[in-house]
Amino acid sequence: MSLSSPFPIVSQNQFTLGALPQGVPSNISFLINIPNTTSPGYYYINFTVKYDGGKYTKPIKIEVYPKANLQIVGVYYTSLNSGASNVPITITIKNVGNATAKNVKAILGSNNVIYPYVSSSNPLMALTASEVFLGDIPPGEEVNITYDIEVSSGASSGNYTLPITLIWNQTGGLFPFVQNDKFSIQVSPSPFSSLVTQGITVEINGKGYTISWLAVIVFVIIIVLIVLIAGLRSRRRK
Repeated sequence: MSLSSPFPIVSQNQFTLGALPQGVPSNISFLINIPNTTSPGYYYINFTVKYDGGKYTKPIKIEVYPKANLQIVGVYYTSLNSGASNVPITITIKNVGNATAKNVKAILGSNNVIYPYVSSSNPLMALTASEVFLGDIPPGEEVNITYDIEVSSGASSGNYTLPITLIWNQTGGLFPFVQNDKFSIQVSPSPFSSLVTQGITVEINGKGYTISWLAVIVFVIIIVLIVLIAGLRSRRRK
């Protein structure tokens, strides 16, 4: 027995049943995946049974209902540095599908560097810090979610990916819809790190050497102190 479908088949598309006694049913399961871009309407899938001495094909009409499709269309936040805490980040979600997503809930994930902020004075915040209820999102509409996040003090500068899970209901749906997505956040060097890693490049004997801004500042402070001490000594002598 085999299946042909206008949609991707994610299970086996062919099974061998062996001998089937008369009047004894046999159940076969096929799994298909209907892409988010599929237009609502009726589609046909064909089941074909081959047996000794013959072949039989049965077309089955299935209906694809309208479906919401939630996408991240914007992520907004101020500059993030390692060790940053209680920093708001806003995510814009848009329903680009053709049905209303009802009772939408967003759950922000975490990684080893960035995670939802939880106040040390209220550890119970951890139970709800990552969840936001968004209500209903009709087709074409956008909503904003704002989370407070914190960045590990040992985080290196670079781009980090955060997962987010969107859960909603739809009219006629037997089970909640679940959609997993992700977005990137950039962590910038901390001001102190910039002082250490960036600076002035000088060339000596054809080789380039970088003197960090921190070293330059320390050198300037030392020169100023030397000048001040020398000035004080000269005044005392007079």
